Amino acid sequence: MLAKTYPRAVNACTVQFGLGSMEQQIKKSRKSAYKAMFVFRPERERERIAVRLEFEMLEQGRQPEFEPHVLRELPQVAGLVTGGQLILPYTSSILLVETPEEILSDKIRALFERRYLKGRDIYDLWWIVTQMGVKPLWSVAQKKLTMYQARFVPARMADHFLTKASKDEIIQALDSDLARFVPQNIFLAYKKENFRPFVETLKQVSQTLMDQGMGDYFESCGR
Repeated sequence: MLAKTYPRAVNACTVQFGLGSMEQQIKKSRKSAYKAMFVFRPERERERIAVRLEFEMLEQGRQPEFEPHVLRELPQVAGLVTGGQLILPYTSSILLVETPEEILSDKIRALFERRYLKGRDIYDLWWIVTQMGVKPLWSVAQKKLTMYQARFVPARMADHFLTKASKDEIIQALDSDLARFVPQNIFLAYKKENFRPFVETLKQVSQTLMDQGMGDYFESCGR
């Protein structure tokens, strides 16, 4: 599938950035996952354009809920096109994207499964819940935990983010990671208040999931 999209990606980059070279770098991964990096180097610029792709194999017959979107009609994309900042060679491109509820469940899995916390996951969870108004549902999150071929192995207890000891861990993750994804003045404002909105939102989401039965599930997983 990626082999078929490669020429189209080269064409799209050429239209946007001018002539250049494209390469695909395959990253080592598990048997049930695939990771690759697409790198485009424009001839007229020193900086490269890199896109990392990560895929997790699903269990047979399982798939997340998704929604179709016309790429150029998305508000963020339409604004860039109108302003001349983005050129779309394929005007009828349709994107199939997970619903916000599914994306939230992916973030929940990542926060409980990854050995090291990533501040970007905490920020994404905060944005989805507080800015998009998505409510955490254990029924959706539990399906996501069993959807992939890779077995879910929790790295933390179900009530981990409800403990006082987790606060410093959350703050450290945000402090070390978030500055790369938000403007500096906004990052400093969050840091000044010890990232309180993010800590509180993660705690609230955890409590909601615990109330809906997440604790019992984690006990069955040995955590």
